[in-house]
This record gives sequence, C-alpha cells and structure tokens, in this order.
Amino acid sequence: MRNCRAWISWAGPTLAGLGASAAGGEPPAADHAATLRAILTQHTNYIRILDNNPIYLPVTGRVDAAFDMVREIAPDVELVARLARAAVDSSFRLRRDPNATNAFTFTNVNKEDCDLLALQNSAAADTFSSTTVAEGERFFGRFIAIIRLESERAPDGKAAFVVHLYAYPENAVWRFIARNVRTVSEYFRDRVMAIMGISARAYEAMQHEPGKILDAMERNRNPTNDLSFTQAEMDHVRSLLERFAGRSPGATNARGWDKPPPPPDAGRDKAGIAPGVWRD
Repeated sequence: MRNCRAWISWAGPTLAGLGASAAGGEPPAADHAATLRAILTQHTNYIRILDNNPIYLPVTGRVDAAFDMVREIAPDVELVARLARAAVDSSFRLRRDPNATNAFTFTNVNKEDCDLLALQNSAAADTFSSTTVAEGERFFGRFIAIIRLESERAPDGKAAFVVHLYAYPENAVWRFIARNVRTVSEYFRDRVMAIMGISARAYEAMQHEPGKILDAMERNRNPTNDLSFTQAEMDHVRSLLERFAGRSPGATNARGWDKPPPPPDAGRDKAGIAPGVWRD
C-alpha cells in the first residue's frame, strides 16, 4: 500500500471556527475513551493503539448546512464522496470493497491509496457520531489512525462537530518525532482539516446550490461511469434538497424558506425545482 489520506465523512476548512491543536494533545476525558473502547471491543489491534500513547489531535468546527440534512446523508460515506467528487472536487476517489459494506479504499490526487474501515455510525435527534479506522503508509512509514467524529445541532440549526483523531505511526522513531518535533502530528492535522473540507463543500453545495448537485448527478447517470448515480440515490438526494435546501436551518415558519414560496403555477426546471426558490 502506498501513501494515504484518510477520508472522513464530515466538515471542513470552509467551516466557521475550524480549529485544531498544532501537536499531539492530551487524550480526552475517560468517558470518551470508554465509549471508543466499547466500539473497538472486537478489534483488539486498535485497542492496542489506544493503550500505546497515540498522538491525539482534536479538530472542531461547524458546517454551513442544516444539521438534519447532514445527519441523514453523512452515514452513506460512499454517496457523499461521489457527490463531492461530481460537484465540487474531482481529485479523489472512494471505492467500496465489494466483499464488505463497511470497507473502502480512498485514493487521493497523487494516486496514493488508503484502507478505511467504518466501525460505527449512530444518530439521535440532535447528535450524530461515527468511528472510522484508516491504515496506510506515508513518508514516516506505516500508520493506523482512529477517527472518532461527534456532531451536534448548533443553536442556529447547523452542524457543529469535533473530530478526535488518534494517530499511531508504527515506526518508534517517528512516534518520538511526532510528539516532540511536530512534523508527523502536523501532517495528520493538516490532512484531517483538508479532507474534511471535501465533504463540507458537498454539504454546503446541497444547502446553497442544490441545482449544482442535481445537475452533477444527472450528468453522471451512465452505468459505465464510476460516478454513476442510481435512480434511488437521485430520489433520495432530491428529497433531502426539497426538505432542506434554500432554507434557514433554524427557521420556524411552515416552509422554512429564506425566500417567499413560489405561486402554485410557477414554472419548474427538469429537476422539479421551482426557479426562484432554490435558484435565482
């Protein structure tokens, strides 16, 4: 396996208030560690990482999109990846393992691969969480990274989040350097912030430029295209856009639109969207 960038199905540098520690920080509270250990019960190799002083890097921020919309689509990381690639960034690929529903290969613009294993996704009315493990190789050798994402509904209805990253270079010398010289920890921090931006732009395009998303999906309906979208996926995304796009996430009126609703006889485009509601 060659060099790697891990994929996380949330957030990004387009967020308001994005922040990260510059070097490995102290591990989070014991209750957080206990939750993570429970998720990793069947994966003793990854629990070993937590027991061996990994580099801990928290990243926090907000997505400029409705929490309810992001919560519904974020668990389908492969769909989000194709939406992002089709509509906002074509420099990467995420491929599902045909033999496992929760295993993926992420390939960056430099054709560098990374194996991903999605271990947990859960959601409640006002929260969402996921746990993913990335394994790959970089200039400092092989590594394992455990990525715990926790998101909640912000007061304005948008998605606030924190990512807890536990990175473990397998080379002992590089682990020492990472904790003391920051070279490796800064690499992990920068990659998390950059990769999160890919999916953030997809969510924000869904919120503010739904026509761009639907047009991109329509252009990629060729079954021979690895970006192909099924009719079920088209219907699912269109349903989300009809419910959330073009509206204020915290709106309390009946429709929640930022603009007045169109008259009953308003013309509609090929995607069934009334011009003037989601598009000018």
